[in-house]
Amino acid sequence: MTDLPASASATGASALREERRARAGQRVREALVRRDGLTRAMVDGMDDQALEDLTFAIGAVCQEANRMLAVVAAAAASRSRENPRGVGFARLRGHRNAPDMLEKQGGVSGPEARRLIEPRRDTGRCRESSRRGRQEDAGGQ
Repeated sequence: MTDLPASASATGASALREERRARAGQRVREALVRRDGLTRAMVDGMDDQALEDLTFAIGAVCQEANRMLAVVAAAAASRSRENPRGVGFARLRGHRNAPDMLEKQGGVSGPEARRLIEPRRDTGRCRESSRRGRQEDAGGQ
């Protein structure tokens, strides 16, 4: 019988771990849609591997949600600035400004709301991604 090389078994283990984590992520998303809760008793009943996978999955879902929130924050800020009547998107909805709206509706702190809205100075990444999004919406490349 031939043993698999260490790199092949490591690759197989990595693939299995990624598959487990993907399934855990899907279960987390489904639980959020159903508005299911998670209790300490439920977690205490898990083995170490399941707890690790759940922790990773929840972290991944949080990162996805934060990226979505950044896109929404940029759009709300843009609509708040672009209104020709001088009363922007956020103010029409009873907020002082877009960061205030994001803070209340997005459940983030004031500094985090401003960070999500302001373009990154080091790379200009937000400006580039929003420009690319507008081009895609217009059917361009």
